[in-house]
Amino acid sequence: MKKMSLALAVVCLGMASCRQNESVPAVNEEDARKAVGELFDGFNSAFSKKDASAMGNYLSDDGLFLGTDPTEFFSKERVMQEVGNMAQDTSINANYTIEKREIRVSPDGQMALVVEQAIIPFLGRIPARMIGHAAMKDGQWKIDFFSWNLIPKNESLKKLSEAY
Repeated sequence: MKKMSLALAVVCLGMASCRQNESVPAVNEEDARKAVGELFDGFNSAFSKKDASAMGNYLSDDGLFLGTDPTEFFSKERVMQEVGNMAQDTSINANYTIEKREIRVSPDGQMALVVEQAIIPFLGRIPARMIGHAAMKDGQWKIDFFSWNLIPKNESLKKLSEAY
């Protein structure tokens, strides 16, 4: 009985050691970075054109989107509504160019963090830093988090604080 148990244990151990490794497929980080860059290019283009419908195509249905005001916590629908309202006001110049962008892709290639900087005319001369997160959902990239932030220079903080 002991010999049979020992033989069974050796067979089980041998079978377990011969199993193929189930590894995560290799991710082509450059391809993922390119796809995410194109996603954010489209998003920024739609925002610059104040095209709410096109902009919505880039956003996840369950995303969280933050404006520059501390009270602005938006759903996808609310972002589209706000951009639609902007489209009605011809005095709002939303045309901007991304001056700096950093994209960091997760090791599994399913998520990415994107940080962009630009001067957005209707926000004034203070630079804006936009922080976004994209996730692969049903085979396509969608933005599921985005935050618009004003980033004054450190030497301007005292003046801004006094004006606030």
